[in-house]
Amino acid sequence: MKFLKWYSLFILFSLLLSAKVNAQKQYLDKEISKVLSEHQVQGAAVALFKKDTVLWSGYFGKSNLAEDKPVTEKTLFGLGSISKTFLALGAMIAQEKKQLNIYRPLKQMDLPLSFTNEFEVSNPIKMVHLLEHTSGFDEAHFDIFAKANSKTTFETIMVLSRSALTTRWPPGNYYSYNTLNYIVSASILEQQTKVPFQSFIKNQIFDPLKMNRATYFPTDIADLAEGYSGNNIEPFPDIPQWPGGSLSANLDEMIRFTQLLLNSGTYQDLPIVSMRSIEAMETPESSLLAKQGVTFGYGKGLMQEFIGQHLFYGHNGSYGGFLSEFGYSRNADTGYVILLNNRNTSAAIKEIKTLLLQPFNKEAVDAASQKINDEPLRNSQLDIEGAYQPVTSNLEILYPFMRLADIQFIEKEKDKWTQKSILGDVQELVRIGEYIFKLEHEPKATTAFRVGEAETLWLGETSYRKISSSSALFQFYTAIICLLAFIFSFFSISYSIIRRLILKREISRLQYLTFFSTLSLILMTVAVVTLYNPMRLYSFGALLFYISGWSFLILSFCTPFSLIKYLFNKKRTQKWLTIQIGICTTACIIISSYLFYWEIIGLKLWNY
Repeated sequence: MKFLKWYSLFILFSLLLSAKVNAQKQYLDKEISKVLSEHQVQGAAVALFKKDTVLWSGYFGKSNLAEDKPVTEKTLFGLGSISKTFLALGAMIAQEKKQLNIYRPLKQMDLPLSFTNEFEVSNPIKMVHLLEHTSGFDEAHFDIFAKANSKTTFETIMVLSRSALTTRWPPGNYYSYNTLNYIVSASILEQQTKVPFQSFIKNQIFDPLKMNRATYFPTDIADLAEGYSGNNIEPFPDIPQWPGGSLSANLDEMIRFTQLLLNSGTYQDLPIVSMRSIEAMETPESSLLAKQGVTFGYGKGLMQEFIGQHLFYGHNGSYGGFLSEFGYSRNADTGYVILLNNRNTSAAIKEIKTLLLQPFNKEAVDAASQKINDEPLRNSQLDIEGAYQPVTSNLEILYPFMRLADIQFIEKEKDKWTQKSILGDVQELVRIGEYIFKLEHEPKATTAFRVGEAETLWLGETSYRKISSSSALFQFYTAIICLLAFIFSFFSISYSIIRRLILKREISRLQYLTFFSTLSLILMTVAVVTLYNPMRLYSFGALLFYISGWSFLILSFCTPFSLIKYLFNKKRTQKWLTIQIGICTTACIIISSYLFYWEIIGLKLWNY
């Protein structure tokens, strides 16, 4: 009887547990379906799992609308930049096999690679800098898309990327994400192992994990999902960045890969890479921020993110018409994979991740417990208050604009430090070390300051240099005033010209000059935003951008001469026209001078 009693309790407990698990599965099925419907995602594959167990997985929608094909366990999704995690893991495996040393200067590797590093004596470039995005190289320039594709050899790609392979700051200083770092890494891995890159990854990662369908070249595979951008089909890209973006796999394969990382390099008792190498992938070490003692950031192919009090590692990706993300936390024994075949649905990924990780999202971080307990250190003075301007930009061509739009201020009131964006965002910084801080909701340090005699740096995902507050405000508000003056002038002068045409009145040369000057800048913007096609070397957008840029500069500096001539004309009668054109001329001269100084005017997009 006693045995039957315990057996009955065991059966009851099992039924209750099973009912709870089924209820959770039904909840996720329902809520994720709702999210996908709201964001008009065509198809998805999602999973939540532990080290050795899949807790839940779901397949939703269509992999191909035209053929009415559902998403199944065989459906391949483009992984985008998650490809970088595989590449980094491959590099760590090669290092364990003594085929590669990621800490060895590239100049000592006898590589068929030409690059410029003016800091080579003090800061030689190493592969660890490439893997952690601290090399200082620019992102791949636009012309590479028209000159190369996925069949182009690495050696040729390196030659074509020569202009981008120039360090913008000493290697190992700042983090700045770009795919070119990983294309160079793939080239080095292939050269050092003497094995074709894709073959090395297949032999060392795909085969042990039984990722039999994973491939970098999926376009001829029937199970590849169709990629979409909104409601439009997005062709799978055929570009030279394939080692860092084109990998495709199905959900089961990505679960196994993530479980490998969760299990510190072992999958189903099969050791593939050491725990030490996995920890190296997870931990940034080459940047100034890491050398300040902050280990949060981008390691080697792995990003970090706080979910409640837990630190998750992982990566996201966007390639063609696909959007993807995976993550895991060893402490929480939890991993997740989200694969979508619509690239314009990042909000859907965010909401799905929130649903999957609900228990962790509810955990609050005790900010007070992280503050400095050492009284003298807490009360010590820091000379870090003031304005900060970005040092880094992923793409150098965007830096002239980022340095104006992303100005930050560090302020202190009593014991409270705040970070204030010039655009209005405010966040509290919690001091947890001499020059080390974190945001209020974060469980550990994420940012630091480096104070020197020559300059003060604020290090983080974006790094900043301290400048005077007056200089920061002057730069920002000059840009805003010039932009507003330009917009006002364009519309007012356009209205004036149209009105004179309707009334059949004479239009002065000064009005024409001003109108075409403002129109040139607008055409520059339209050319690069909507008409430029990097897949064509001499696209209409590239040519229009170049011609409009020079036209804007020339007309901007010609207009003042006509204005001066008009001012000395005794017959002038239009006082409002003088004011109007004076404002426009000043704005155009400042804007054109700034764009010319930063080499935006004169930029040949077909050769950049």
